[in-house]
Amino acid sequence: VEEDRAPLLASGESVRDYLLRLTHLLEKKYLLSRKEAQTWKDALYERQGSAFVMPKSEKAFLIYYNAFFAMSQKKPDGAIQVINQQIKQFPNRPEPYETLGQIYFTQKNYAKAEELYRKALTIDKDNLAAYGLLGQLFMAQNSQDKAIQEFTNALRVNPKYIQGHIILAQIYELKNDREKAKYHYREALKINPKS
Repeated sequence: VEEDRAPLLASGESVRDYLLRLTHLLEKKYLLSRKEAQTWKDALYERQGSAFVMPKSEKAFLIYYNAFFAMSQKKPDGAIQVINQQIKQFPNRPEPYETLGQIYFTQKNYAKAEELYRKALTIDKDNLAAYGLLGQLFMAQNSQDKAIQEFTNALRVNPKYIQGHIILAQIYELKNDREKAKYHYREALKINPKS
């Protein structure tokens, strides 16, 4: 990323500088090997032949993933740019597609968000997060039947997905289907009596 076109975060720090700082911290905490950290630094500076590598540590991957999501909330253009680079490097991980979909969802670009969530599902057909995100997407568009389908798919993956039961109960209440609403409220209470 050239410095004059590097996206800035709300703090005024460039996305690249933020990710370099994060990479240094992960290396310092022994979540990235020295070689992995150098590879990320080279990729962030777009050095010839460089590429992002999948961190061996799942924790390091999740920290990067969460950082990209947090960035997306404050500076979506910079996050989109970095996440698209991640997708090129890790096309078989669903998380970057989910994060990118969430960015487009917040921008009300529902068609693009749906496309990305569905891409995550082609990678992992039992992706609870992607089904939940699709359900929320259809709720935002007032497509209750489609939302029901996606939350039902989420419950197929994990019958103890309490949020899915609660949302389905609320949708069924809106549709005046009290029996189905009661069923899902009861299921939610079985999972967590305090819910």
